Amino acid sequence: MAALSIAPLLPFLPPPVVSLIKFVDGVVPFPEFSLHLILTLLALLLLSRLPSLLLSRPSPSSYAPGSAAVPAASRTTVLLLGPPSSGKTLLLHSLLSPSPAPPTLTTMSPTTRALPFGNGALITDHPGHPRLSSSVPRHLAACRLLIFTLPSNLPSALPAAARILYDALASPPFRGVEAALVLCTFAHAPLAKTPARLRTALNVELERLRKTDLTLQETGDGAPEREAVRIGGRAMDVERDAGVEVTFVAGDLKGDGKGKVEAWIRGKLAE
Repeated sequence: MAALSIAPLLPFLPPPVVSLIKFVDGVVPFPEFSLHLILTLLALLLLSRLPSLLLSRPSPSSYAPGSAAVPAASRTTVLLLGPPSSGKTLLLHSLLSPSPAPPTLTTMSPTTRALPFGNGALITDHPGHPRLSSSVPRHLAACRLLIFTLPSNLPSALPAAARILYDALASPPFRGVEAALVLCTFAHAPLAKTPARLRTALNVELERLRKTDLTLQETGDGAPEREAVRIGGRAMDVERDAGVEVTFVAGDLKGDGKGKVEAWIRGKLAE
């Protein structure tokens, strides 16, 4: 059998492996045996490191501040965000089907469907429960248009709504979003607030969260996967400081709300 030289490989091997090969060659002088040995050792080394290699890969939901997410040109999703019971699932159904929407329950997992218009655009309904907030950045990374549902008739929902919206704005993948629509749902309900009043109240909550976030970032206690919204010395205004076009509209999801949202989506997708 022709001799198989492994000498060219020795400079690239760890010293303990080289020592073992030389020892085996001294006891069993068969070059092909050494080659089999080295291949076996390399295979074992690779298998031993495979779990750490897999665990060290960045997950789709982790984004370091300043890192790039999915390029804007590759984004095809309309993302629905908002607090629980703000009408996201009802809006999703109304956009997908002309039939009356059935009673909906609080969803506990994101739902993605193809829009019946928009040349292949998708729409994702992301639940508003705090326990599922960690998956929002992953969906933002594919988001082209953001629709945020804000109930007009539930003042108690405003802090939770502001938390969800602020976390989205502070998430690096939000940079690739082209535009955002704040849909003030249940606009015809008793005691419903106008979009102007909701915008003012929302800005107050967002500014409170921003100041808290800045303090945490400065002390090193902030979340590493997001950045505080920095706007200088002025108070936060979501329409001015989001970095994208933000539009507030009022709508009843069983009435004119669907038409307003669909017209907005069609217009933005056509731009």
